[in-house]
Amino acid sequence: MFSCLTLVKQYFTPFLTYFLVFVCAWREGQLLSESLCAYLRLRRFSVATNWGLIPKSEEVTLRHETNIAHAGHFLLVLTPGCLENLIQNACEDENTLASDPFYRWIVTAFAKGCNIIPMVAPGWKWPLPDSVPEAIRDLCFMNGVRWRWGYQGEIINRLQRFMTDHGSLQSLTSVNRAQSKVNMSSYLF
Repeated sequence: MFSCLTLVKQYFTPFLTYFLVFVCAWREGQLLSESLCAYLRLRRFSVATNWGLIPKSEEVTLRHETNIAHAGHFLLVLTPGCLENLIQNACEDENTLASDPFYRWIVTAFAKGCNIIPMVAPGWKWPLPDSVPEAIRDLCFMNGVRWRWGYQGEIINRLQRFMTDHGSLQSLTSVNRAQSKVNMSSYLF
């Protein structure tokens, strides 16, 4: 005989939406974002993403913020030039920055305590900490995972070990921001 709790779990669990991973990318990182999502879904991770697109409405931006707030991990795809708009507006008032959805999503990830993992695309150069807005400045001191086409399987294996608590952050990362704050483009995975 089934208990009431068993029936609820059996019939309603598939309808509950909980995203374990949120993948955030700018337009230039769309291909890398789609690859990450596909590999993570193959490994049975629940994944939400912005698909590298700028949202056309405030409703979509808020929906992504909600997904980020419920995600345990926030994968931030960093491509050349992706933070330029935020760097240019770093001196502006808070309202200018708050209108940028990517800025809002990164701030939400920090505020909600997501495990932020920068995915470093080929050609990415770390900005100087003083050049980015203060609310996301800690991003400049994080370790990043260097993405290399052709080695996706190995990178995803390491990422999975870290996200499931079977590996350390140091075993995951290939770009250590604590060693150098200048230019990481010469490091290879």
